[in-house]
Amino acid sequence: MSRKGTGSKGKGDRADILAGLQAANEELRAKLTDIQIELQQEKSKVGPRPPPHFSWPPESAQSPWDCLPRQLGRGGPLP
Repeated sequence: MSRKGTGSKGKGDRADILAGLQAANEELRAKLTDIQIELQQEKSKVGPRPPPHFSWPPESAQSPWDCLPRQLGRGGPLP
């Protein structure tokens, strides 16, 4: 009968793989932190975004169709 768990990798190999993964994880976390700091610095240079202002229909329009091109809004031929 064959025994289970007799693969080619020993416990030492698994520990090495785990250590390598942990080191890679720490390196990626450090890079992510640096990128987040850089993003915050760029955002502070630009300043806060003004809130969006939406008005529908536009104040200048007397009807909702006035904001469309004449061909679309008035039933005329399409270009």
